[in-house]
Amino acid sequence: MCGIVGYVGKRNPQELIYKGLEHLEYRGYDSAGIAALRTNGSGGYSTIVLKTPGKLRELKKQWQEIDFPSEQAIGHTRWATHGEANQVNAHPHRAGAITIVHNGIIENHQLIRKELSAAGVVFKSETDTELFSHLVSRERDRGLGLLEAVRVSFLRLQGASAFVVMDERLPGTLVVVRNGSPLVIGLGKDENFVASDVPAILESTREIYYLDDNELAEITASKVKIFKKTGEEKTFDPVHITWSLDAIDKMGYPHYMLKEIFEQPRALADTLSSWLDLANGCFRLDAVSVSKKSSKPEKKYTHNEIAGILAAATEIRIVACGTAGHAGLYGSILLEKIAKVRARAELASEFRYREPVLNPTDVGLVVSQSGETADTLAAVKLMKEKGMRVFAVCNVRDSSIARECDGVFYTNAGIEIGVASTKAFTTQMAVFAVLTGAIAAHRKVLSAADERSWVEALGRLPKVAQAALAESPAMDALAKRYKDKKGFLFLGRGAEYPIALEGALKLKEIAYVHAEGYPSGELKHGPIAMVEPEMVVIAIAPEGQGLLHAKSVSNIEEVKARKGTLMGIGAVEDEQLKKISDSYVNVPGVGISELIPILAVLPLQLFAYYVAVAKGTEVDQPRNLAKSVTVE
Repeated sequence: MCGIVGYVGKRNPQELIYKGLEHLEYRGYDSAGIAALRTNGSGGYSTIVLKTPGKLRELKKQWQEIDFPSEQAIGHTRWATHGEANQVNAHPHRAGAITIVHNGIIENHQLIRKELSAAGVVFKSETDTELFSHLVSRERDRGLGLLEAVRVSFLRLQGASAFVVMDERLPGTLVVVRNGSPLVIGLGKDENFVASDVPAILESTREIYYLDDNELAEITASKVKIFKKTGEEKTFDPVHITWSLDAIDKMGYPHYMLKEIFEQPRALADTLSSWLDLANGCFRLDAVSVSKKSSKPEKKYTHNEIAGILAAATEIRIVACGTAGHAGLYGSILLEKIAKVRARAELASEFRYREPVLNPTDVGLVVSQSGETADTLAAVKLMKEKGMRVFAVCNVRDSSIARECDGVFYTNAGIEIGVASTKAFTTQMAVFAVLTGAIAAHRKVLSAADERSWVEALGRLPKVAQAALAESPAMDALAKRYKDKKGFLFLGRGAEYPIALEGALKLKEIAYVHAEGYPSGELKHGPIAMVEPEMVVIAIAPEGQGLLHAKSVSNIEEVKARKGTLMGIGAVEDEQLKKISDSYVNVPGVGISELIPILAVLPLQLFAYYVAVAKGTEVDQPRNLAKSVTVE
């Protein structure tokens, strides 16, 4: 979502803020702004604000307006919620001496706006954000210190928000606060930072404190103090970030997305290495991380404890959004088919509002790349309120979701910059394959020999994924061939159905073309009306054998009978599907048919990427999208 960067110290803050915002461009935004404190030469200070719609490069064109010595600044990239994307609505916002930047949504903004209007406040923008600057300014005028003014004002808000507040009457100090929307504090020597995500400040510091919900911080160049929402100061322990700066560099690739597609063999290997004992042919779930909010954070789960908790669940409730939701659907199919446990995958945005019937004996499994997805985080809290144990499949350590859950199955995909998720998805699927095999072995529905087969097949997955990516030139050619078609219909059955959904989503996200994913068996129940030569039907059936495959091919034959353009995604040896397809993409096998969907999605990611490139869209920052959706 929106990006925040703040700095207090002796270096030029404007350039630090700008570079930090550049590192957050992947989150998606439609306007940008910066505010810096300038001395007037007689002991006083003034705040200079520069903001513009569009990209950061538009802000840079006006840089001379803010090119002066300073020791304190805040910056923001905005993804519009309340009010259109224009200069007036861009952040930072000011009220008197108070200047703020904000991520999130103030849900009770109408009530506060009405109150402030009655008190004579005249608003400059359409945003909910501006209201908070007026609330803080009013409390300051009543004599409260900046920290207390922010605390009292923040207690009045409803919804997920994060604020950074600057007061020109108190130079050298930033006050920050969050609830539901992420903020991280970077600790330096005679300088300190705040940002909405680590990449913004990684070039300057690796000592990070993840601000928790309903915490405030007072930041000066020499010190950081953390406070509870009651105003009580608390101790805190920063963590050391070990990421390589190369992780946020394109490394010669034209786009982050393509780089991340080709990083998947490495990402799968790094993820699976935590969960597989290849030497003994068995799973090892003892690598699960215990939440820092656990009553016993020093506790370490054993493999049998985790497998037992999941195996004993009356139902495993898998909750996620977007691409992570497709990984969750894949996981639910595997868990029921292989492990023989009840599992249901749901979208977090629907789950939390439909008043689900939850039992303390159910177990939650939430999936999120960022660990900050607002709807998923709310679902975690709902399940915890019902007495459930909740675990996360997550990529970002110490993120909000990771802290709220009982434990975390971390993927090791590495930082993902491209808005359209790729390596996070395949590593999430791999974790579900691990959990399925481990639970099945624990419940004795997989023999020791079958468990070894699963482990060995997963061990081969990174190398086979590398072979699957060799289809890149073919996908480039197919993208050029089909880029101007009327639309795309992705079909899959069983564990390939989530891949059909994901393939369609990728094409919509970055190429802006009409694409839908459907179960193959549902073709006759409506979608077949769309079949014509200008509609490309992408048939995903890579298992190459079995009853379900035969039924899939039968469904696909109906496309050819109606002169549809057919792209087959199938096994190397599948002559039947190859024969009826207008174009064909080989998917290598890995020994376990249920794992092939992890490989089948790779050519679809490449296809979406090359269609987007051929159509000239902005691949890494598609319109209207944000990397991490931290508001509803």
